[in-house]
Amino acid sequence: MSNIKKFLIYIMLAIALVGCSSPRNANKENFKALIDSFYEKKDIKCIDAPFVFIQKFPVTVSKIPKDNYRKIEISKLNALVGVGLLDITSSDDKLITYSLTPKGSKYRMLSDNEWLGFCAAEFQVDKLINFTEPSVLEGRTVSKVYFSISIKSIADWARDEKITKAFSAGFYLEDSLKKNPNKEHSALLVLMNDGWVLESGADAFGNQKSHKRAVPL
Repeated sequence: MSNIKKFLIYIMLAIALVGCSSPRNANKENFKALIDSFYEKKDIKCIDAPFVFIQKFPVTVSKIPKDNYRKIEISKLNALVGVGLLDITSSDDKLITYSLTPKGSKYRMLSDNEWLGFCAAEFQVDKLINFTEPSVLEGRTVSKVYFSISIKSIADWARDEKITKAFSAGFYLEDSLKKNPNKEHSALLVLMNDGWVLESGADAFGNQKSHKRAVPL
């Protein structure tokens, strides 16, 4: 075989390989990599310890709560003090101030400077199960992907009895996935000039986000 023919074959093979690895291709490898990269964002991969009225620290509250609702929230703050995420930095007969500790700063979750809570656990994408054939929707080429997730790690403080007692309203991380081990989640992907992206304004489960916070299980 002549050198020219060999060269042409190499060129054709190189073009074929580039085509196979194009980020514009709809395949499990590209879609899995995209979902994985999305879940590397801290405010997405983390499961947060929920708060109701606390938006930032330090925070000063009354020692005498005006209703049971506030009493419960103060019990949560005290539980977080008990596991080292918060510290009581001032206190008198009427008021008490809670501040973040260095440990609390390590686990705190922010998105665009919006307080989300503490990162109690992280989850990961196990596998990309399937995806729909790309189709045109409202002038865009889209594909819906289906995937499964699992708990990757849980912070030691999140297992502490003080936390599980204070956050008794469903704050049992491992149980949330064990109840639905085969549950599929989905996300809508949109084809752009340079490849596929997650639909703008949507969370990893394909839902439009009303506000930024960790994705619930």
